[in-house]
Amino acid sequence: MGVGAIDLLDDYRQAAALFGERLSLVGDDDWANSTPCDDWDVRSLVAHLIVGEFLVAALFRGEGGVPIAEVDTSVLGPSPMATWRGTAVGALDAAAVDGVLDAVHAHHAGDLTGSMIVGFRITDNLVHAWDLARACGTDIELPEGLAVRCLDFWLPLAELLTGADARGRSFAEPVLPPAAPSNSPVTNPTSGPDDRAFFEVDGDLVLPLPLAGGPWSPDEQHGGSVAGILAHLVEGVPTVVPMRICRHTVELMRGAPMRPLRGETEVVRDGRRLQVVRASLFDGDREVARSMTVRLRVSDSATPFDEDLMRHDEDEPPPLPDESATLTMPGTGIPGFLHGVELRRPGGEFRTGAPGLLWLRMYRQFVAGIPTSPYVRMAAVADMLSMVASHLDPSEWLTVNVDLDLHTFRDPVGEWIGLRGLH
Repeated sequence: MGVGAIDLLDDYRQAAALFGERLSLVGDDDWANSTPCDDWDVRSLVAHLIVGEFLVAALFRGEGGVPIAEVDTSVLGPSPMATWRGTAVGALDAAAVDGVLDAVHAHHAGDLTGSMIVGFRITDNLVHAWDLARACGTDIELPEGLAVRCLDFWLPLAELLTGADARGRSFAEPVLPPAAPSNSPVTNPTSGPDDRAFFEVDGDLVLPLPLAGGPWSPDEQHGGSVAGILAHLVEGVPTVVPMRICRHTVELMRGAPMRPLRGETEVVRDGRRLQVVRASLFDGDREVARSMTVRLRVSDSATPFDEDLMRHDEDEPPPLPDESATLTMPGTGIPGFLHGVELRRPGGEFRTGAPGLLWLRMYRQFVAGIPTSPYVRMAAVADMLSMVASHLDPSEWLTVNVDLDLHTFRDPVGEWIGLRGLH
């Protein structure tokens, strides 16, 4: 496979990851929202992407592909994120097969090379990631290099697609984007030496990048990085039916070094209702961290519950502060991990001994080229909870986490995770 093909596949992975991140932020109340695409709500837009990835995978495998005139939202299934992830991975794998990009395929738009078809898929993911963010009212920053390469891909086709014969079929008249408001929120409040992602994963090789760095030593990872990457490894284990993580217990046996580690997973118990997975990180032959994770089947219908019995006043999310906060660790400054996480905290509720509150938003990709799931995002920042309500003065007393135990009623929704520390 040539360098050009590798670069094209990298762009496809990056564009798909961007769409997946936007999809993970869709809330329960967002699915009926209108999108910038005429006549499509959020459900229709996501179904369009899922169908597109499914068809291109079938085309590249030689199974053909019939274009679907109407988007059928039933393809979303009970878990749209899981459905999308499966079709996206299938399309990426099919595109990576030797010879596929150079071969000519019977696309519904004509006989096209695989490279041309992948160019369409990159654009579809990039553009609709923007559409999805706008529909759900979230911020998005398109990767500049990827956007420029998409533009370079389409410019030679502009006359063909916008000429007199094509007008009305594919594209409307060009429009200029509105000027950005002067009070636009800062998307990336901090910057670090390497802001690609927290990790790269290649097979069982887990490579921590500078963003994975922790506060105790420049040579060791943040506990949140470890908890998050173990959750990521678990999510890569297939299940017989759709499942979600309901418990994730992490044992931080020793400092996880900032060098390539080996990831290992083992299914301890498997079934149609329950799965238990052990995940470990090894430095050579030495195990440095381990998790035991329980996954339960996702039902086709919501579980009935009494809202009055289940609701607690303290469960209501407090207001999100307007300003970002900078957190430093005594003697070490800002650890790498916090160059990829934005923090906001109400005044007087942090390291005061009172019930503490901290809001966090991970704005960097966790694993390069792979959408960050809501659970991985939560598992990574949950390690910060221990310091939210510390009674002791952190300039004199510091403690390390030796374990982390997460029990979840549902997956988080949205970009922000709130941590409240109680005594």
